[in-house]
Amino acid sequence: MSADKYMLRAAELALLGKGYTKTNPCVGAVIVQNGEIAGEGWHTAYGAPHAEAEAINCAGYKTEGADLYVTLEPCTTHGKTPPCTDAIIKSGIKRVFAGVPDPNPLHTGVALKTLTERGIEVIYGVEAKLCASLIEDFTKYTLTDLPYVTMKIAQSLDGKITSASGESRWITGQESRNEVHKIRKENDAVLVGIGTVLADNPELTVRNVPSDRQPVRVILDSGCKIPPDSKLVTSTDLAETILFTTNRASDKKVSQLRDYGVNVIVKDKLTVYEVLTELGALNIMNVLAEGGASVFASFLAEKQADMLHLFIAPILIGGKSSKDSIGGSGAAFLKDAPKVTDVKISNAGDDIWLRGKLNDYTGKVLELMAGQN
Repeated sequence: MSADKYMLRAAELALLGKGYTKTNPCVGAVIVQNGEIAGEGWHTAYGAPHAEAEAINCAGYKTEGADLYVTLEPCTTHGKTPPCTDAIIKSGIKRVFAGVPDPNPLHTGVALKTLTERGIEVIYGVEAKLCASLIEDFTKYTLTDLPYVTMKIAQSLDGKITSASGESRWITGQESRNEVHKIRKENDAVLVGIGTVLADNPELTVRNVPSDRQPVRVILDSGCKIPPDSKLVTSTDLAETILFTTNRASDKKVSQLRDYGVNVIVKDKLTVYEVLTELGALNIMNVLAEGGASVFASFLAEKQADMLHLFIAPILIGGKSSKDSIGGSGAAFLKDAPKVTDVKISNAGDDIWLRGKLNDYTGKVLELMAGQN
């Protein structure tokens, strides 16, 4: 296998930890000795050993003189676990191929210096774009203290999310809904506005795919209109629920919701930036925004939507009274409209599934590559 193929395998392993690492990046590692894979590992959970340590433990005595392929520059600091550079040095590994450097400016290139000083060769840039894409959520969180936001929209071909009567379940098919549950599983939190709660009474849990964890449910409800008997309020035993409201909410309603186990956060005014700041402080690194139209408009207006998953059903709804997928006043000029890049299109059953980026944090990591080799 070539260096690229070993790193591709490390990337596959990294994705196994997606959704479990909290504020840590998902990382995969492969140890190769004499052209054969001797050990593999990935960061399985927040507080658990890092990918490099897992791979070293898996390889055992076969680390002496071996090559290590790791998707991200090894850590050099003491945290929940010891520095990976210490484990690499002790293992007898002679070469380290790192996909990309650590995006934290305080750590960028530190492992390169540490390992090189101990006679270990370090090579950056193997499958760099892929490795950078694995940690876009970590990169944004590291550089801004704000969670990485993915928008999920399910709409008709003509951009509608409800019929003229207000019906919205289900516009897209079962295959699309299964994919949405996979995406939920990979996120720390799922966010909706009160309009979605009142219209659909959603549960916002991972159900259609195997999962041993549930994302935090987040509701934006400036008027505190959420019914006390809604699923999000009565199922706090299934998943944590956070409700953002304003000081317009009555003390009695706030107290009632808190008695149900809802974490109610009261602000003077709700803005996307303030909500994301609060969630970031709660160690939530990535958020899936699932609606509705005004919520999507707010995230786009504040330029805080980073990734888009758009599921399009092969139906035409039409009508002035049926709701569009994105509300707000919209872009006044085409040049101001948010651009979706790195677009990928496939099918989910009969639906079209479009994925693309609204903010590119891969590029920010790649910029750090200069001068590292």
